[in-house]
Parts: sequence; C-alpha cells; structure tokens
Amino acid sequence: MIFLSQRMGLPSSLALCFLVVSAGPATTQPYRGLIVGTISDRSGGAVAGAVVEVSGDRPGLTVITAADGLFRFVDLSPGSYGLTVLKPGFQPVKRAGLILGLGETLSLSLTLDIEGVQESVDVKTWRTGSGSRVSFTHDELARLPASPQAAVLVSTVPGAVTNRLDAGGSESHQQPQFVFRGSRMLDTAWTIDGVVVTDRQTGNLPGFFDVAALDEIQLAPASSDITRPGSGLGVMMVMRSGTSRMRATGRGYFSSDAFQASNLRDDLRNAPFFVTADTADHTEQIGEYAADIGGPLRRDRAWFAASSSRQDVRIFRQAGGPERAVLTPRHVKMNWRVTSRDMLNWLWLDNGIRRFGVNPGALRAPPTATQDQSSLYAANPFHGLWKIEAQRSVSSTLFLATRYAYYNTGVRNVSRGSGGAGVSQRLGETVGATSSSWSSRPQHSAAFDGRYFRNLGRTGHELKFGAGWQRVETFNETLWPGEGVVAFDISPTDRRARLYREQLGKTRLLFAGVYLSDTWSTDRATLDLGLRLDHQRSQALPSSPAGNPAFPHLLPGIDFKGETNVHTAMDLSPRGTITYALDAARRTVLRGGAGRYASQAVTGLAAQSNPANVSAWVEYPWQDRNGDRLAQPDEVRIDLPYLAFEGFRPEDPAAATPLIITDPDLASRITTDMSLALEREFTPYLRAIVGYSYSRHTRLPYSHWQGLAADDYEVLQVLSTRLPDGTQVSVPLYAPDPQRILENGSRRIIRSNDGHYSTYHGLEAFLVKGMSGGWMMTATAAWNNSRSFYDGQRPAVNSLGNPTRLDGASGGGPLSGPRDPLVLGGQLAPATSSNIGGGTVFLNAKWQASVKAAYLFPGGIDVAGILFARQGTPSPYVIPQRLGLDGVRTLLVSPTIDSVRLDDVWNLDIRLGKRIRFSRLTVQATGDIFNVLNGNAALVRERNLRSPNFDRVNMTVSPRILRLALRISY
Repeated sequence: MIFLSQRMGLPSSLALCFLVVSAGPATTQPYRGLIVGTISDRSGGAVAGAVVEVSGDRPGLTVITAADGLFRFVDLSPGSYGLTVLKPGFQPVKRAGLILGLGETLSLSLTLDIEGVQESVDVKTWRTGSGSRVSFTHDELARLPASPQAAVLVSTVPGAVTNRLDAGGSESHQQPQFVFRGSRMLDTAWTIDGVVVTDRQTGNLPGFFDVAALDEIQLAPASSDITRPGSGLGVMMVMRSGTSRMRATGRGYFSSDAFQASNLRDDLRNAPFFVTADTADHTEQIGEYAADIGGPLRRDRAWFAASSSRQDVRIFRQAGGPERAVLTPRHVKMNWRVTSRDMLNWLWLDNGIRRFGVNPGALRAPPTATQDQSSLYAANPFHGLWKIEAQRSVSSTLFLATRYAYYNTGVRNVSRGSGGAGVSQRLGETVGATSSSWSSRPQHSAAFDGRYFRNLGRTGHELKFGAGWQRVETFNETLWPGEGVVAFDISPTDRRARLYREQLGKTRLLFAGVYLSDTWSTDRATLDLGLRLDHQRSQALPSSPAGNPAFPHLLPGIDFKGETNVHTAMDLSPRGTITYALDAARRTVLRGGAGRYASQAVTGLAAQSNPANVSAWVEYPWQDRNGDRLAQPDEVRIDLPYLAFEGFRPEDPAAATPLIITDPDLASRITTDMSLALEREFTPYLRAIVGYSYSRHTRLPYSHWQGLAADDYEVLQVLSTRLPDGTQVSVPLYAPDPQRILENGSRRIIRSNDGHYSTYHGLEAFLVKGMSGGWMMTATAAWNNSRSFYDGQRPAVNSLGNPTRLDGASGGGPLSGPRDPLVLGGQLAPATSSNIGGGTVFLNAKWQASVKAAYLFPGGIDVAGILFARQGTPSPYVIPQRLGLDGVRTLLVSPTIDSVRLDDVWNLDIRLGKRIRFSRLTVQATGDIFNVLNGNAALVRERNLRSPNFDRVNMTVSPRILRLALRISY
C-alpha cells in the first residue's frame, strides 16, 4: 500500500471543496483502476445531478451523480487524471494531478460551497496493494538505468530470487528463472493488458518485451488478484495507449567492448585452462533503435499507439563462446469510445526473436554443440497476441467487461553442428553436436468481469464477480543428432551410449474458473473476502514418433492414440484481508491477510503421460575405439545387458501405452499463506512499510516406480569421500529392485507425497520517497527462509521415490526439485540450468536489498542509480553416480544444499542525462554505467568433486560498461 498526502491551494475562482481520498480494498488488484466519490453541499446534503468528468491523457469520461451524490469511474488505465464537477447553482470545481496506478482505487469526498474562497485543501491517497508490490511507471523506467527487457525487473522484488544478473542488457535476451516466497516458477502469472499469457511449459513470459513500450509494469503476489488463480509472483504489464495529443518518439542506445572494463578474476587468470579478458564473460556489443507513435484517430472518440524496436545483443560466454540475439518486439493498440457507456479496446503485439550460438544446457559446449533459435508459430497468419475487449457502464453502480485473446507463440532450436553428440559429466562439457527441437504453444482465452457497488448505511460494498476460460496447446518435437546415439562419459570406468527415439508429442490444457468477492468499507476498516472455483483438465493428444535410426529393433517408433483425461482437478480457493487505519488521518495502517491457493496444471504433467512425448532412451556400455569421444553404432555394446532406460519398456518397446501414469487421486499442489504489514506515512512524500509473510506448500508431487516402496530399494554401496575442508562424509546409494520393476509393468506413477511439505518465512521492509523537491527514492530489504520438511514416521524419498540424497538437478525429470537433498528442515533451493553452459544455479538467498533513486537538477540534468545486493546462491558438492535402473544422478555429498555458497552479489548502476527542449521537441542524451563497482562475483562453479575441473568458475558477472543513448520526443 501507498499512503500519500498532498497539500495545495485552490484558485479563488473555484468553489470551496474538501477532498478526501481513502482506501480501496487491499487484496484485489484488477488490471484497471477505479475513481469513486460522493458530492455534498455545506449542509451535508447529497448533491444529485452533478456532471462529473474525469480526464487523463484522453478526455471526457462523464457521469451524473445519483440521488446519494455518488459517482464512479471504473476500468481506468494507470496515469494522471483530472476531475471536473459542474452543477447549476455551484461554482465549477476542477482537480488535477490525481495519480492512479495499476489496480488502485481513489475514493473522493467533495463538499461544494456557493462562494468561491481560496482554501488550503488536504488531499490524501490510500492506495491499494500489498507491501511486496513493486511498480515501474513509464516515466520511472525512462529515468532509471534499467534493462530494456521487462522480465529482468523481477530481481527487484523482495522475496524473488533469480538465476541471472543483468549488466546493461547482457541478459536481456534470456528469460530469467526464479522463485518467489518458496513457490514454483510455474505458479507465476504473467498478464498483458489483463490477458494471462503465462507459458504453461516453463512458467515464464513467452517472449521479450521492451519496457519503453509499457505504460506500467507491476510485480506483486499473484494471490492479491482474485481474477487470477495461482500463488506465485504476478507480473502485470500494460502496453502504451494513445492519448489526445499526438506524440512520437525515436530512441536508440549503444554499448560495446570499447566502453568496457575488465573484471577478470585471479583464479581464472591463473587457471590451467587459461582464461583472458577476451575469453571471459563480457559484452561485445549491444544496441537498439526504436520508435513509437500515438495519438487520436478521431477527436475525443478513438486513439491509437504503436511501437517497434530492434535490439541486437552480442556477448561472449566463457562457457559457450560468442552468442548473439536479435529481438524485434512490436505492438499496436487502439481504443474506441463507441458511446458514452461503451468502450472497445484492441491490441496486437509480437515479440520476434533470433538467437545464434545458444548453449542449450548446463555444460560447457563447443560452437557445434550450440543452437540457433527463432520464433515458431502455429500454422495460421495470426502471429503474436491478438486481443479485443468490450467495456460497458450499465449504470452508476454496475460495470461489465468481456474480452477474448489468442496468443500464437513458440520457439525452434536448431543445432549448429551435425553428426554425433557426446556429454562428459566427468569434465563438465559436451562435444560434437546437440539436439534440435520445435515447440509451438498457442493459447486461447476468454474472460468476463463485473463490478457492482452498493452502500448500506455507512458501509460501502464493492462486489467483484467474473469467469474465465483458457485453452493451451503445446506441440513438441525433439531430434537427436547423428543416428540418435549420444555418448556419456560418467567416469573413467563408466562410459555408456544412450539410444534415443524421436520425441513427438501434443498436449492440451483446459482451464475454467469463476470468482466472487465483496469488499466492506467503513470509516477506518476495510474487509475483503473472496472465493475462486477452478477446474482444470490435462489431455495428451495423438502422435506417432519415429524410432531410433541406428537401432530401430531396440527402440522402434510407436503410434499413440491419445488420452483425453490425464488429470482433472476442481479446487476452491478462499482468501481475505482486513485493513485498519490506526489513526483518524490514516497515516498508520495495519493490514493482515490469509488465503489458500491451488496451483495450475502445466504441460509437463500431460506430456509425461504421453509415451510419444517423453524422452524415451536406453543405455548400453560404450567403447570409444577411435577416441573421438562420440559413440558410433558399432561402438555400442548391445550384446551386453542394458544399463538403464526411461520412457519405454525394453521387454515391449513398440507398446504405445503410457510408462508414466497419473494417480487418479492426484490433487493440486496447495499453498496456504498469511501476511501482516504495518505502514506509516511520515511526510506527504515519505512512507515506510514492514511486513511478515508465511506460506506452506503441500501436496507436492513425485514420480516413483509403480508397486515399489522405499523398502524395495537396496543399498548399492556407501560412498565415502573427503570434502575440500577435510571433512569425511559417507553417503549411501540406493537402487530399485529390477525384478520388482518388471513385475509391476516397468511403469512410474505420479502422485502426491503427503509426507513432504515446504514452508516460507519472510520479512520485508520498504522506504519510499515520492517525487518531490526534484528527487525520489525506493529502498527495499528482505529476509527469506524457505525450508523442506519430511514426515518422520516414514522413510524420506527424493522425487524419484529413491532414498538416495540428490542435489535436485537430475532427479525425476520435470518433477525433480528441492525435495531431493532429503535434509529435514534444510533450505529449499530449486535447481535451474544456467542455459549458457555454466552449470546449475540454485535459487536460494536468505537476504537481499535494493535502492533505486533519481534526482532532477536544474537545467534538465538527471542523475539516477540502482543498487542491488543479495546473498550468494548455494553451490553444493556432488558426484555423479549410477543408481541402477534409476540411471545416473548427481549425488549430494555436501551435508546440506547450502553448506557452500557462492560470492555475495553487489551491483550498482548509475545514469547521467541531459534534456533540452525546443518548443514541442525534447532531446535527451544519457550515459549509463552498469556494474560501476566492476564486481566479478562467481555465479556458477563446477561442483563435481571427481572432475579434474572441480571448482572451476564457469560464469561471472559481466564487467563495468558504458551505454550511450539518445531519445528524441515530440
């Protein structure tokens, strides 16, 4: 929440009026904002029939006050608004500078007087939103030295831990992976102009968006908006809209290696593999040129906005060599006021991408084992996001909106090399080529939303209701290089060849939900209670992948007929908050809330139940006779027993029945949370917030061999080794009973593990100085404590159902995760690939802090900066080991997942700019310096104790660099 007051004088030509802006509900944050108020005379009587007009960048929304003097404007875009009141017998009243953010409610009480007398008027704004909300307006983004990509801003949210640190756009072409308050990234809700566009396969934003094309971006708990399901982070973006004034902007920036320092670490400079400043992580060149235009199509009736940009990112990865990306986001948006009660909105956007030399995995790779990436669309001409929305003001108390959207998106990744492929877990690198994949992910969605207002005595009610529907389809195809035979070098005595079948699958997810909430508002208190009902269904569609080219008799093709009901769930999600002002001036506010939220299904669940869509492979011993580190078919020892398999049954390889089935009783993952916050306004432009949040995640799924329990796993060996600090450790290795696996059909089953849950405790603090006196500042700090727990009455098992301690990086495929370390009360640290060959990043930081500030000097000189710091992420020690038919997994040998941590990260970015105005033309030149401290913190190290490259630094923060920019606005 923001609690802000302003004090100003009104001209004598205006009527005497007293305006009080009070609180709206603290939990629901809809896509649009609301301005509501009452008008009375000096005797306290309601003024009916007054004409109230609210105007922003586009003019003229008008309503007539009802008998109780009430007026409302709903579904307003974020921005600055003015208010005009006209009533015969009273002086006209005008009020400017009403700032409305995403999902905020401004409640005004105006008292009119016949005589126009200049008075000092208090204006207080109590804004909606939780303490964890972080917002960036268009103007703020233009002032700060921020990354050009919206997704990179996630790192600024307290409680969110990401796997990347951007330096001047060096990571702007990478989608960050992150956790928020212990939730999965797959629970993230990404919305664009009210449309949920979350990629259900990755949980990420399906594309790259230029922040300069946004009116505002807001990051807050998804549970704060009842119109959306889920419990993770909610990222709401609003594309720029047209205004009543024609505007046009051209901009560009440029940085290169010539503007860059060196931050080469001593341990890299002195390493035996010889790293120099030219071969360490650094930027080679980053540039952008862009333009946007907007204005009226028809005066006071229709408006448009459009933008287009081209970003060219060229960097060098120590673990992967040169990499280049070309991003071309574009958008067109139109708004049409059909009548005084009806509005139509239309949006199109596309975010084309081309990337060259992308390392697809966590190991170091030569150029031949990298991929070229580009956008992929379903076979129709409607590329990108298409949305149409209709809004209707039925009366002064009832407002309705409906919308439909289609998002045609996807990606292709094509190997740059051909021939065979090899993976050396022993050395932490790959050789030869890599796989190629194609994935299209079109989405259809529709929604209906309504608001109804009613006053009962001194209590105001705001009723929200609505329904939504979404269909998400995914087409995936993966081909392995050469003849589908990949060499694996595990250790000097363990070398194996993996035979792959084509991976070709289609899935469909269906979502439907309804919601209802009511907000009771009195003088000091606001109570908001809401309920969602969500139904979700997963389907596996028919497909027919080809067999292994070299060994079709061992791994033949199959013909899968499809499964229309892989998983179905129906969930109720109640939630509520209460807000209470501790003083009459509402300068001190106490807020508490609680809720229960169900996770949404992801494509991985349906994909795992589709035998054509899973990664089907079998491993045999391999002898590298020619020493090229690649497995030729004649080097594969198929005359010996197979070592491991996945995704099919060796005894019936042509069977098209699912090898991973879903328990009919599998329930949705549940998050229960509670929060408490205290907010205090010290001055009209300075406020502070401290808050505590707690969440508990239950019904966590895992995949185990059907018919096997923990007692059916035998101890293979007890591995003893010495850690770098001299500590001797012994870790038992378990393998499943192969005979029991065969007896039960060689199938895995996905079910909820009632004996495992995780918790999150967090403290957050905000200090916000609004723009006044030429400067602004926001400082945040957070303490995060996310842990895993197990039922002590039963043996703890990892995501494979195996009692062996793993690091979470190679457990049960899409279900692998932070449960794998099997440490009671241990830190929760989801493992995610760096996707650049550097290795695995574990998303856990117990503390983080940030400060962003801007100062406007006289003469059009701007200075701004962002300081960010967080604890180093875990880097646990591992040893790859074979666990029988569970395959080769990374064994955790550190006592806990966070026994060893990487360097703490500190980063400072600053900006110096100069604005020059020529009538309606503004020219702004800026210079941004990123990583001013020239930090070189290690972000990823080699963790395999048995590797000759153990402890090698595989990824660091990019060096300090200067970016020059020019912006011309009309």
